[in-house]
Amino acid sequence: KCANKHLSECISKIELRRIVYVRSILLKRKIKKGLSPNEI
Repeated sequence: KCANKHLSECISKIELRRIVYVRSILLKRKIKKGLSPNEI
């Protein structure tokens, strides 16, 4: 059970990093399209 708990924590950390990474890419795309940072 301890190993599974540790594994699930690692997976959730990876998921969180992936979400942040994807969001940053989407923000960069929006900025490239010409939206000012104030509109986001």
